[in-house]
Amino acid sequence: VGNGTTNSVGGTSGGAAYASTLINCTISGNFSRTLGAADGCTLNNSIIYYNFNGSYADCYQCQLTNCCTTLGLGNTTLKNNSISNAPGFLSLAGDYHLNPWSRCIDAGNSALTTNTVDLDGNPRIVGAAIDMGAFENQSPLQSAAHYVSLLGTNPVSPYTNWLTAATNIQDAVGAAQTGEFVVAGDGVYSNGGTVLFGAETNVVVLTNGVTL
Repeated sequence: VGNGTTNSVGGTSGGAAYASTLINCTISGNFSRTLGAADGCTLNNSIIYYNFNGSYADCYQCQLTNCCTTLGLGNTTLKNNSISNAPGFLSLAGDYHLNPWSRCIDAGNSALTTNTVDLDGNPRIVGAAIDMGAFENQSPLQSAAHYVSLLGTNPVSPYTNWLTAATNIQDAVGAAQTGEFVVAGDGVYSNGGTVLFGAETNVVVLTNGVTL
């Protein structure tokens, strides 16, 4: 299955998918008594979040590559560039498009996609890499954003996606141009900064007309 969404009620073996292969799918709002919304599946570039599975994680004994899902019983570790951050849907009421600051944007593996368009019929790859989930973010704001993450391990200026995010806010501010955006992930930022007046260093100084 490629470019799909699910919303269903299941039994005990996967509320949405069982022993299936799913590529660029969004699985949300499903119910199963146990064993997760996806049970024994292979999932690539997919989002499996906000399902109702008792005490189990959203995925149960699944093979995940570049996916966004929860940790818990049946899924205690994330491998192959998968993440557990909330996906950042536009609405939990059923709008599974991604907001411009979602960590699922540009976080997929482009080589694993099977479609040239997303579920809306829009271009499937916009930006540095394919997005996770059924919908590719088309926002023009995305190309004008610079990212900061305390968990970043590969900061590369100008920090235009989460994979190359800066590890302190001031670095991203310095890389942004007037009118652009700097998006910081959750956390307490105490490193970095610059001197504005005298010798005192400020952790964040906004001097170039950006939105933080």
